[in-house]
Amino acid sequence: MKIETERILKIPPPTLDGENPYRDELTQLRIDRLGQRLTLLSVLLPIALVVILALGYLDLKQRVAGLQDSGAATVQTLSDDLMARFATLSVRVAELEAHLEKTMANAAALRAEQADRVAKLEARIKDLEAEKIGGQQLKAATGALAQQVASLTERLDGQDAALKTLSARLDEQMQAAVQAINAVKADLTPLAETLALVRKDQAALADEVKRLDAALQTDRQAAQQALEQQKAASDRQTRQALQPLEARLEALRRKIDQIQNEVASLKVSAGPPIPAAPRPSSSPAPSPTPASTVPSPSPAALPGLEPGQIIEKPLE
Repeated sequence: MKIETERILKIPPPTLDGENPYRDELTQLRIDRLGQRLTLLSVLLPIALVVILALGYLDLKQRVAGLQDSGAATVQTLSDDLMARFATLSVRVAELEAHLEKTMANAAALRAEQADRVAKLEARIKDLEAEKIGGQQLKAATGALAQQVASLTERLDGQDAALKTLSARLDEQMQAAVQAINAVKADLTPLAETLALVRKDQAALADEVKRLDAALQTDRQAAQQALEQQKAASDRQTRQALQPLEARLEALRRKIDQIQNEVASLKVSAGPPIPAAPRPSSSPAPSPTPASTVPSPSPAALPGLEPGQIIEKPLE
C-alpha cells in the first residue's frame, strides 16, 4: 500500500487539454534564457561601441600629438640651420669689412705720404727756381725730380691697381653674400608657408579633437541612457516572464499540498496501525522515523481495492 501511495504521488496532475505542463515550463524556460541572452547582447553592443570609439579617439589623439611633435622638430631644425648660416655670413661680412677698412686706411696713409713728398718736391723746385741755379744743375735736379716723380707715379699706379683688384674682390664677395642672403630668404619663404600650413593644420586638428570630444561625450551619454533604458526594459521583461512561472509554481505547490492532504486523509481513514512484534535483541531499538509512525492502510481496509490497484481521485 505504501508503494501504491508513492506511485500516486509521482503521477503528474492531469490538465484540461491533456498536455504535459512540464513541457510548457521547459519551453518557457528556453524562452526566458533566449530573452536573457538577447538582453545581454543588447547591453554588450553599446558597451563595445563605446570602447571602440574611445580607442579610436585615443589613437587619433596620439597621431595628432606625433604630428605636432614632428612638425615642431622640423621647424626647429630648419631654424637652427638658418641661424647657423646667418651667423657664418655675418662673420664673413665682418671680416671683409675689417679687411676693407684696413686696406683703405693703408691706401689713405700712402696717399698722404705721397702727397707730402710731392709737396716737398714742389717746394724744392720753387727753391731751385728762386736760387736761379745754372742750367746744368737745374737739368740735373729736374731729371732727378722727374725720376722721383716717375717712381712715385709707378708706385701710385701699383697702389691704384691693387686697390682696384681689392675693390673687385670685395664686390664679388659682397655679391656672393647678397646671393647667399637671397637664397636664405628664398628658403625661408617656403618654410614660412609650411609653418603657416602646419599651424593651420594644428588649429584644424584641435577643432577636430574638440568635436570628437563632444561627440564622444554625447555618444557616451546616449549609450548610458540606452543602457539604462535597456536594463529597465529587461527588468520589466524578466518580471513579466517570471509572473506566469511563479503563478504556475504556486499552483503546483497548492496541488502538491492538496495531494499530501488527501494522502494523509487516506492514511487516517485506513484504521489504527498494526503493532509490530518485538525483536529479540539486547540492543535498544532505534527510535521510529516519522515515515514508520504513519500507518499504511492494508488492501483489505479499503473497500473494493485489490492488490496492485492504483487509487485515482479527481483533482480540483
